[in-house]
Amino acid sequence: MSKFDYKKVEADLHDSGARHPDEIYSYKSEKAIRGYMKENDLNPDKYYKPDGKSSRSKSGSGSGSGTEGCYLTSACVTARGLSDQCEELQTLRSFRDGYLSEQPGGPAEIEQYYATAPKIVEAINQLPDAMEIWNRIYEELVKPCVRMIHENRNVQAYQLYKSYAVQLAHSYLTTGG
Repeated sequence: MSKFDYKKVEADLHDSGARHPDEIYSYKSEKAIRGYMKENDLNPDKYYKPDGKSSRSKSGSGSGSGTEGCYLTSACVTARGLSDQCEELQTLRSFRDGYLSEQPGGPAEIEQYYATAPKIVEAINQLPDAMEIWNRIYEELVKPCVRMIHENRNVQAYQLYKSYAVQLAHSYLTTGG
């Protein structure tokens, strides 16, 4: 949880009238932190420090809701009409910033995602059946990964994500050139 801004959370908990704002330091698991913060009406995603190694605005238009360059966000927001702060995306972002970023090769994997995802999103959005594809990605990738993460099956969630990412890159990046 090194990328989690405990001090900002403590200050906001204090401002919101929480009885023991310093209690946040005792929570070490993502699930525990999220639960505690939700009990105190705070959005946990607001308190993640950006990964200093990732320059997410490098490719694509990058401003706006984030659907321009992230196929996970596109699957949730475009296909399902969910908020950019929906539980699915919060879970996946926490997985990325926690589990994946701490794995050997994890930071490089994250960088690879930000290099290829905008191109995949662009390719899919140009297809007449884009909405079907976004729905399929939601059902086949987002939903099962989120379930596995909630079940603490991080290795399986990562394996599904990785194989699906390779499949998407093969399907949508090799056809156009």
